[in-house]
Amino acid sequence: MSVLKYNNSIEDICLNSYNFSSPKTAAHALTAYYKNAVRAVDKKYRLSTAASINPRPTSTGLLVADFVMGGGMYPLFTQISGMEASGKTTLSMFAVASAIRSKVPIVSYFDAEGAMVPEFSDNILGTFKLTDVFSSGRAGYYNTTVLEEFTGYVSTLLKSMPDKTYIEDASAWCYSIPKGQKTSTPILEALSSSGMKPDRKLSTGSDWLIPTEYDGLEGAIFLDSWPSLIPDKIEEDNGGAGLGATARVMSAELPKFAGKLKRKGVLLWSINQLRTKPMQAYGDPSYEPGGAALGYVSAIRNRMYSRAVPQGFTRDPKSGGVCLEPSAYGSGTDVYAFKQIVNTKSKVGRPFLKGMARVWISDRDGKPRGFDPAFDVLHYLQLTGQIAGTSKGYTLKLRPEGGKPSAGLLALSKVPVSFTDLKGLVVAEHFRDKQLLGAVLKRLKLTDQPHLRAWLFAQMQNDKGLWSTTSTVDALDD
Repeated sequence: MSVLKYNNSIEDICLNSYNFSSPKTAAHALTAYYKNAVRAVDKKYRLSTAASINPRPTSTGLLVADFVMGGGMYPLFTQISGMEASGKTTLSMFAVASAIRSKVPIVSYFDAEGAMVPEFSDNILGTFKLTDVFSSGRAGYYNTTVLEEFTGYVSTLLKSMPDKTYIEDASAWCYSIPKGQKTSTPILEALSSSGMKPDRKLSTGSDWLIPTEYDGLEGAIFLDSWPSLIPDKIEEDNGGAGLGATARVMSAELPKFAGKLKRKGVLLWSINQLRTKPMQAYGDPSYEPGGAALGYVSAIRNRMYSRAVPQGFTRDPKSGGVCLEPSAYGSGTDVYAFKQIVNTKSKVGRPFLKGMARVWISDRDGKPRGFDPAFDVLHYLQLTGQIAGTSKGYTLKLRPEGGKPSAGLLALSKVPVSFTDLKGLVVAEHFRDKQLLGAVLKRLKLTDQPHLRAWLFAQMQNDKGLWSTTSTVDALDD
């Protein structure tokens, strides 16, 4: 028996094991044969090689949530869990609105819990009215409680969509459509009507490849929530037997579409509950209903918690769980509740990141406002190391990787800003209140509007090092 001897180190052999430019070994001599064999298998099973790159993430509408999730929403199976009143539905409504604002082609909201109350959803999103969007048909609203109807919807929708893949040779995203199939005809006709045609140089395999400049999500499906979906075959009075049956149905249904989400460019954002096992003496007593399959197929998992009012903020003496604060408008009082978002699993960003947010329970007029944009800006800047000082006078230290700041933002970074003025500035810009904005700019002696929060969202898109290299010490999580 002959023994092959290498002069190279083990590291060199490992690094060069896939370098087939010069066949120096018996295995390398078979390179051409292997390549042809792979092409034949690809053709038989209608597969095509492509770069493993995710489309540009879509914002959740909350800076801290984007940070924790590694940039925002991706075409992956995403799960948000938490106890009651932890902010899951509120964050989901922000995410739905953001997907629509970002012009994601398909947006569907499944409200199995019946949590979409028009008076609440329309108030928390400011100038954006979800009810108007649903009634216009721009996005779909469904309230089914049947598990198979939801999974069937997702599976059928994905089958009707082309694959979306990044082709390194063209440095472009492309729609991939199988050649010679009847189902491909309407997709090709739809793209052709928009002036998009197959690139014949790229389409050398079993699929037509059609380049596109759009690098975002193709679809976003939201579900609130998994525990509210019941398999069609389970009777309501089955009790405990139904829980095991639900888990078995989940295990059978989820694999039908979970692996296709990334290939189709579609996000599945789903809510799960967090329950407690009674009388458990050791370990974490909390669990997510629906069976283990939900956790396994999720690419991104986050948990949300209600938190006590942190030090430095005024607790309501009648209810220690909420915070009282003077209104940004100078008179009246705002009421807030603090929440925490913790990443427990991530296949795109850095796992185990966490951040604080606070829900604006009511403004001076008693209306709910959703997540507070001012605290969102402050804590995001703290998480990313872009602010210094105290609430009496903060100084911005913006990262240069985020993009070129405007003249107004540069001027803002050169003056100390109290939390009161920061709150007024962000609230005025977010809700487009010209009168309040003018008063804050006058106090800060600024002539140009900074557009601070909008710039930070753009920074999140441009600066991918934010969630991998910056400090993530949560100063408020004590």
